[in-house]
Amino acid sequence: MFVSFRKIKSLNPRINESNEEVKIGKKGLTEETYKMIYQLLLKKKALKIRVLKNCPETIEDLMKKLTNGDLMAVQNRGRTFIVVMRKFLKK
Repeated sequence: MFVSFRKIKSLNPRINESNEEVKIGKKGLTEETYKMIYQLLLKKKALKIRVLKNCPETIEDLMKKLTNGDLMAVQNRGRTFIVVMRKFLKK
């Protein structure tokens, strides 16, 4: 599903700032990282996820793991993608 950047900016106007992103590194997507992403999304509604080069998982695999359940990956640019909660997009 494609979501326009204007819609994402309406959910979280500060999405372009560098402190609004989560970096996934050499440990990959752990349970603690997933919980942290979920808690941040409850507050911020949209979040940038940056995958570092030393991550053992591919970007596509990470997007599939995060898409299960309430979360949805909406845009992908290089090693960065944006995740939103499905319930916020329905509004």
